Amino acid sequence: MRCIMKRRRRSLLPVLRRCVAAAMLLLFAVSFSGLAVQGGAATWQNLPAAVQFVPGLLGTLAGKPWAWAVPVVLLGLTLVWGRVYCSWICPLGMLQDLVRRIHPARWGRYTPNRWIVRCIFGLLGFGSLACGSVAVLTWLDPYTITARAATAFWRPLAGWVGGAGADMARYSPWLWLLAAAGLLLPLAMAFFRGRLYCNTVCPVGALLGLVSRCAPCTPRIDMEDCVHCGACMRACKANAIDIRNGRVDSTRCVACYNCLSGCGTGAMNLYPRNPFAKPAPKRKAHPAAKKPRPAVKKNFVDLKARAAAPAAEAPAAAGQGADAAPSVSRRAVLGLGLLGAATAVLPARAAAPAQLTDNPAEPGNNTAPAAIPPGGRDVDRFLDRCTGCGLCMANCPTGVLRPSYLAHGLGGFMKPYMNLTDYRCDDSCTRCSTICPEGALLPLDLAEKRTTQIGLCAYTQARCDIWTQGKECGRCAKACPTGALQLETLLIPVMLSDKCVGCKRCMRVCPHQAIHMEQRADGSAYAVVDFNLCIGCGACSQACGRHKAIESRPIDTPYLKPARCIGCGACAAACPATPQKAMQITPRRRHLQAKPRKK
Repeated sequence: MRCIMKRRRRSLLPVLRRCVAAAMLLLFAVSFSGLAVQGGAATWQNLPAAVQFVPGLLGTLAGKPWAWAVPVVLLGLTLVWGRVYCSWICPLGMLQDLVRRIHPARWGRYTPNRWIVRCIFGLLGFGSLACGSVAVLTWLDPYTITARAATAFWRPLAGWVGGAGADMARYSPWLWLLAAAGLLLPLAMAFFRGRLYCNTVCPVGALLGLVSRCAPCTPRIDMEDCVHCGACMRACKANAIDIRNGRVDSTRCVACYNCLSGCGTGAMNLYPRNPFAKPAPKRKAHPAAKKPRPAVKKNFVDLKARAAAPAAEAPAAAGQGADAAPSVSRRAVLGLGLLGAATAVLPARAAAPAQLTDNPAEPGNNTAPAAIPPGGRDVDRFLDRCTGCGLCMANCPTGVLRPSYLAHGLGGFMKPYMNLTDYRCDDSCTRCSTICPEGALLPLDLAEKRTTQIGLCAYTQARCDIWTQGKECGRCAKACPTGALQLETLLIPVMLSDKCVGCKRCMRVCPHQAIHMEQRADGSAYAVVDFNLCIGCGACSQACGRHKAIESRPIDTPYLKPARCIGCGACAAACPATPQKAMQITPRRRHLQAKPRKK
């Protein structure tokens, strides 16, 4: 009775694990649905992203406060309880479990650990991080893979259900294709071979498996109570149980505890063990072990019959034994090595100039191909820290954050950039800088964000409807939150080419030589105004003779104060000019400090 009570109490662990995993997966869906409120990464909406291993490690390297606690706690849990992260916290692991439950087949045959392949992928992932790049982790990190798929599929679906159907237009079909390809690979491996991705490709699983070798509280087999029924092997989703030798591979065990509830004799237990202790002396076998063995399924190997086979049938070579590591072809090792070398050598982005301009009123050489959010501070630093999980893009209220394909170069593939042509960055929102779990975007308060110059506005008069069509507009100045764009009344020249006789009086009086002559089809000349040079002084209309070919209209036109511009894109989003807008933003490579607006 005492043994049965212990076995029933241990069987509650899989139920508890499923409840915790379901809660974490639900919170993960809430985080990427765009419903997260303004706040830091410690709020309950952002908990699934805040407790992930790779984002916590990157946040520690970026100097994010208290980010070091996440990898320390996870490594401490792994050192005692094994790979708890893989089944309790990791969102990709939960999705693999769901796929495994759909497939009717059962797994159970133990295969030796592929440590060579695991070490190669682990070195590719964390080795690139040690070299200052996250290019490999962008494609191998389990959290980033799941987060990218949630950004591409779950976020538009949640917006459509919530009534924001137009929100799906933010995402490109390329994002859907790449996110689906990155997610379907581990799910396909789980469909056919269980947790094959976690124990072969995942760099986090390789690191945690190395730490869990000496974990005392991992499942183990009591051979005195074991009847070799194989129920534990069939319940194990990581193929970590070697019932022939009576041991559980703690480096592959993902702490799901399905074997505890699957064992019918109580041979599987979770008692703390001393990895350095000597084996206990043999005791009298349990009475259940003397009972006849139950029927074995077709996919289960009769271990006793194999043990009784003649020695001639055994593998001749020592490397072909059950405990020997499988041979990995030289081509695979060479290919993975070349992949890592190409990742390290391949230029990810254009090199920055040695000395960048620090004047907020001039673009100079402080320009970048694409803009990054205010908390990034520097394009090179941002690309070295961001893994492209898409959490900031999913929670951006204005949709200015978009996935980059080639805007940042190869090193910024699938990482966010700011589309400051059609959208604007809200000056009252700091969600992206506070929600980032990796420290790529450092937290900013509203006062600091409103003076951080992420780009510089460039105003082109020749494209403005006020100058080209004589319309009253001023939308850009009304939308500017910092007062960098203001309106002033100028005399805009309106040319009536059918009345012009080509006397050239307007050309002679123009102080900036903004007027030149062009010819009609019949050979006569007429005056044309270059709006890039015109200052709206009205001298041309006064000099025009009795033909009145030039009219000056007093219209409010915008003028720019570059030192106050922060490059938020509000003016460009409000500009109605087509096909090219009169307001364009030049992104900064390194963010500068703009002058605050006067109260």
